[in-house]
Formats: sequence, C-alpha cells, structure tokens
Amino acid sequence: MQYDNCGQGNLHGYARYSVMRDALNMTGRPIVYTFEPFVQPSLWPKSVGNALRTGSDIRPGYGKCLQVAETANKWAHTTGPGTWADADILEVGNKGLS
Repeated sequence: MQYDNCGQGNLHGYARYSVMRDALNMTGRPIVYTFEPFVQPSLWPKSVGNALRTGSDIRPGYGKCLQVAETANKWAHTTGPGTWADADILEVGNKGLS
C-alpha cells in the first residue's frame, strides 16, 4: 500500500502516516506500507512504514537518475530489516534518455 502525499506540505507527516500505519496493522494482514516522508533523512520513518520513497519523480536524463540515487543514499542510515529506501524509479526504453 502506498500513501502518496504529492504536492502537499508535510507539517504533520509523522502523525498522518502513523494513523495509516495503525489502521493497516489493525487489518491483521501482512501489508508492505510505502510512503513519502518529504523530510530530511531522520529516524522516524523507520518506525512508521516499510518503504520510504526517497526520490522525486524521474525525468529523462542520466543526471536525474544519478541525483535520485544520491538522494536514496542519504537515507541509507534509516533502513534495516523490514525497512528500505525506495527511489521509486524505473527508466526503461526511453529514447529520450541522454
């Protein structure tokens, strides 16, 4: 399940994402919870969900792919068993990639 907060400020992100985490946990079913913290790398995302979207939307261009990879690397310390950084990109067959 991905909770996407596109284009919105994240003043209350921890509370919003935690409420969704609790609701998903109450189902009693195993669910991978992906969300976009939109904050500087910190420790709280690890306690909220499984996959932390670290990258912005991908655009054609090798430089953008590298930028997304560098951003994901900044989040590496927040990951561990059951939690990982998700660059959320896949650029395949794009003739415009330079």
